[in-house]
Amino acid sequence: IIPMDPVTHAASGAVAMLVLPRRPLTRWAAPLAALAAASPDLDVLFAQTPLQFLLIHRGISHSFAAMPVFGLLLALCCRPLWNSATPGRWSFPRAWLFCCAMLLLHIWLDVITTYGTMVFLPFSHYRVRLNSVYIIDFLLTVPLLWAVWRLRARRGLLLLTLVWIFVYPVLGIGLNAWHTLQSRERFQHEGRAVSRLHVLPDAFAPFFWRVIFKEGDTVRALSLAA
Repeated sequence: IIPMDPVTHAASGAVAMLVLPRRPLTRWAAPLAALAAASPDLDVLFAQTPLQFLLIHRGISHSFAAMPVFGLLLALCCRPLWNSATPGRWSFPRAWLFCCAMLLLHIWLDVITTYGTMVFLPFSHYRVRLNSVYIIDFLLTVPLLWAVWRLRARRGLLLLTLVWIFVYPVLGIGLNAWHTLQSRERFQHEGRAVSRLHVLPDAFAPFFWRVIFKEGDTVRALSLAA
């Protein structure tokens, strides 16, 4: 199992910082935002085996309950954002709020994939998954990288890119629901006894999807094209 592309996480944080009209005037602003947005995936450093990876990754560092504490640690590490010597510096509470926002952004980008995220730890191990985008999605990542590279001085386009992080997955959720409905109707029309059915984004989604379903005692897979 592969985690959400860390490049996407880092780029989303950099875009979120660059879109702000008032940010600390330090060259570290965008890199620190990128680090904060990608930081929850440091949990993989504590996994030594595939089983530990399954149990640890997207765990407590990705949970709502731990977010305030984790955000505090990140804010302490992002000292250039609130250092008194930085022009336009933030207050420490504002830096903390920004780091918490970057953690929420990370959680969102993980929740929209098929692997799921244990956002309710330590109270529940349930993995929230929206099955909207594939683990690596160029239609999501490339606009972010382009924005960081070429659109730093064009705040309007940066804002549109940030909005894309939310609009694009929502479109994927809609496509998933449509494919699910179409698949159920198809199996019903064919008279097939399908008891469970899940539609997942495949490589090069949203153009390709995969239906995983149980027919009798057999689990089958079917590829779909948008």
